Amino acid sequence: MKIEMLFKKFFYSIFRIIFRNNNISAPLNKIEITNVLVLRYDAIGDMIVTLPVIRMLKKILPESNIDIIASTRNISILDSESIIRNKYVQPIGFFKSLVQAARIRKNDYDLVLSLVLNDTTKAGLIANIAGNRKTVKAVIEHDKRRDIYSALFNMQVPLHEHRKKITMLELQCKFIADIFGLKSYDHLIENKMSISIEDSKYADTKTSELTPFIVYNISSGNDYRTFSTEKNVEILRRIINDLTEYNIIIISAPNEQQKAEEIRDKVESDRVVVFDSMSLTQVAAIINQSTIVFTPDTSIVHIASATQIPVFLIYSLLSSHVEEWLPYGVKFAYVRTKAREPIENIATEDVVKGFLDFERELK
Repeated sequence: MKIEMLFKKFFYSIFRIIFRNNNISAPLNKIEITNVLVLRYDAIGDMIVTLPVIRMLKKILPESNIDIIASTRNISILDSESIIRNKYVQPIGFFKSLVQAARIRKNDYDLVLSLVLNDTTKAGLIANIAGNRKTVKAVIEHDKRRDIYSALFNMQVPLHEHRKKITMLELQCKFIADIFGLKSYDHLIENKMSISIEDSKYADTKTSELTPFIVYNISSGNDYRTFSTEKNVEILRRIINDLTEYNIIIISAPNEQQKAEEIRDKVESDRVVVFDSMSLTQVAAIINQSTIVFTPDTSIVHIASATQIPVFLIYSLLSSHVEEWLPYGVKFAYVRTKAREPIENIATEDVVKGFLDFERELK
């Protein structure tokens, strides 16, 4: 670990010489910001909680041009977001990412916002290559690495006291507010995901005879956050027996389509349906027309939140910073593990009771 840190300090000393970043203090003058680049090339949920940041920026800087570097996983979230000028997909490969940054340098960015919290060095290099010496390169301050990261970022916003106390959506909006010196900004936060006309029509066609319905998601990015086929069947049987007025649409990641169909078949109810594999934006359109969402996955939590649908979530204490990834602005409830263990260990009775209690609370 010490050797790794020595190497890191060595390379950062080189970055300091090359990029010559001088600290810039907040607040920025809004008049001086025209072109903005946002870095968010990570997971689906990360992009969804960044949509309010983009909307907030546009309200603060109505004449600005906002570009974003996204990942292949989350770029589709931006399909219907017309306030973004350029949507770039980051190529696979470290050096290819730097080449991409060099190509978009022509956009003359006044401000680069790094919202990628776990890839700070790469994000800093992209910020410096895409920007220039005058560009403000802003990041949320790391409590132990402020000095080393000053080689790549000339504005580090300290938000330590808010970590694990507010959601990531709120934390990012606080980041923007501090950059521009805003004391009151709640009215600028708009948690919304745009749904295209085509996706809305798709959802209408699929769900017209199923309303009211519950969206039941079986997939997650980690195995410890998924239920087995048997447990899903058990939960669903209990729910459909108690909530006779609802249909249930099972959704899943494309690679778990077969598992979704197996669960449907084993539940043995014509009120439980599975559609053919859907795009992420089609899933969002389906969720947008649902009554409640049941999910162990944070990306679906945030889609529900951004479409203002109440959400019931399952989480494990194996996950880090759980508080930061809770939904914002919608009613929600959850059950969680009692220890650092997979959600499979949560008693079926606890899951069902938690969900039924939440459904009654919404009435």
